[in-house]
Amino acid sequence: MKKLISIILSLCLLLTFAAAENAPAAQKVGELTAEELYEAGMEALEAGEYEKAKELFEQGAEKGDTNALTALGYLYYHGLGVEQDYAKVMELSRQAADLGDPMGLNNIGALYEEGLGVEQDYGKAMEYYRQALDQGCIAALVSIGYLYDQGLGVEKNAETAVEYYRKAYESGDPTALASLESMVEEGMITQDYKVNPAE
Repeated sequence: MKKLISIILSLCLLLTFAAAENAPAAQKVGELTAEELYEAGMEALEAGEYEKAKELFEQGAEKGDTNALTALGYLYYHGLGVEQDYAKVMELSRQAADLGDPMGLNNIGALYEEGLGVEQDYGKAMEYYRQALDQGCIAALVSIGYLYDQGLGVEKNAETAVEYYRKAYESGDPTALASLESMVEEGMITQDYKVNPAE
């Protein structure tokens, strides 16, 4: 599951990285907007310049950019240019959620699901995933689907898992297709994503 969380965090960063490719010409860092700081941080992250990315994300976060908060959390989650610190990831995710970012809620759910920096609690994970989904976070569909797929904190239910994965896939989340294909490989569902009668 840690791999799935990493994929979800990476996907969120990649979805917003597209804007960074069209970033304005470099300005002095103090003159950049929060969004420009985030975009410059993404460029540094892509270049493997993690300390620079951290500095830029911190400045963007200070200006209230929730993408910068989430990206900063990504650095702490993976220990890129910083010491790995799940408590810091939780702190940054809560800040993003408090600013209205549904991905912050989804990330809090992921930390509870895995018990990273907090006591593992599938009920709380589901609660945060549902809040994130209610606020439009597509990644939450995959997260909820996974809980049903694995029977974590809920009764295992392949049909419900498929429903969430399908909605996520139809909404453009590529990790959902991998989840559906994994269920096919495990024999839980058929090639056309119907629940296998043998299950």
